Amino acid sequence: TFLIGRPWMVAGVDQVTVLVQEGDSTELVSPMSSDPALIAQQLTAYTAPSEGAIGNPAQPGDFTRPGLRRALDELQFSPGGEDKPSAVVLFTPGMAADTSDLAQRAIDAGIPIHVVMARDNPTTRWETALRPLAEVTGGLFETHYGTGDLEPMFEDLTLKRQQFHVSYRSTSPALGQ
Repeated sequence: TFLIGRPWMVAGVDQVTVLVQEGDSTELVSPMSSDPALIAQQLTAYTAPSEGAIGNPAQPGDFTRPGLRRALDELQFSPGGEDKPSAVVLFTPGMAADTSDLAQRAIDAGIPIHVVMARDNPTTRWETALRPLAEVTGGLFETHYGTGDLEPMFEDLTLKRQQFHVSYRSTSPALGQ
């Protein structure tokens, strides 16, 4: 979906940063780029930690909150993304921690947080913190259960893409006024 078939990233237009939360560590897989081929190459080169290597967080949100914080840092402070629309897409199995401080930071920066709750089996237990986080920041809340196609979810996200064309024509008969 990212590059094959109908890619949702438009080369030279969209800028993407890929972060992966590995336990209490947030790994930068791909720095901000508008080159889909480069991002695909970096995603292909990424190796996930072995199953069981991460463990469980001491407190709810101990893994997800630092990842969200890092994502907001990357969007707000990395060079090259100035004056461009930004968004965070959070893939998570679920979380039940207070995210109001991160939501406020995203709102203040104008960054929507789209949340994709990805799990093997359906549940509503983890929506408590995640759905409001998406809604108050202007993002979407989606669920993805199993290993099926992510295309519909990416289609929903690309529909949120906005572009404006502004033109101005002076009514003054003199040039330069």
